[in-house]
Amino acid sequence: MITAGLVALVLVAADIFIRALRVRTLLGAAWSGTLGSAVAVDAYGDAASAITPARLGGEPARFLALRRSGAPAPAVVAVLATERMVDLGLAALVTLAAAGLLGARGFGDVGAYLARFTSPRVVPWVVVVAVLLVAAGAVAVRLRHRFPSAAAESLRDAASHLRAIAAPRFLAAIGLTVLSMAARVAILPVLLSAAGALGDPLTAGVGSFALIYAQLLLPTPSGAGGIELAFVVGLAPHLTPSQVTTLLVAWRVYTLVLPAGLGLGLWLARRPGGG
Repeated sequence: MITAGLVALVLVAADIFIRALRVRTLLGAAWSGTLGSAVAVDAYGDAASAITPARLGGEPARFLALRRSGAPAPAVVAVLATERMVDLGLAALVTLAAAGLLGARGFGDVGAYLARFTSPRVVPWVVVVAVLLVAAGAVAVRLRHRFPSAAAESLRDAASHLRAIAAPRFLAAIGLTVLSMAARVAILPVLLSAAGALGDPLTAGVGSFALIYAQLLLPTPSGAGGIELAFVVGLAPHLTPSQVTTLLVAWRVYTLVLPAGLGLGLWLARRPGGG
């Protein structure tokens, strides 16, 4: 398990480094910031995303961090827009590819998985999570207007900014996003392998991908509640309750706590009097 933990830690570090390199690459000559500065920018976004409904704080935090480090607003908006389009586009392609690779077996697995949500032991938790999601969605709607309009624009009008990014940098962003996505998705299979519960690597990878990217759709901070329920329901038939709990905590630490903690730590360190 120690070896798996080290591998997972390397994957987390790789994801952080690759995403920072993507920011640095996309901004090009428009920004004089270092790769370390780009790491800090993304870390601030991770921390803000982790604690705000529907991840509303992530892009504004990155926008403000880049602006305060000297990046011009038009370039920042273009970069944030490009990143979001690439992320969503690749996520859609991976979803279609996974459906094609799994075929009828995949649909059968999904049907069996969804059926578990109707079991008497799970239904009460489904109700609790549903209430939580509705409440978080209402809060997200109320908070949406409070964030900078420039950052919000980068999410809803991305296509109009694509021309600001040169083709080579755009292609580089796609390649780096693929690597970042692979690093994040690989964390859960690594942990499952250490627990002796990897099973079919393709199924494990698809499940990991779904857990990571479903957080973009759920209104609670980091998909809290919904992601945990999906994780437990998916693994409960294959592992003991204690194993599921250990894996869930470990996976959340690697995919959420460490990136967000880095952002919080850097923010505290750079505050006046913070060292």
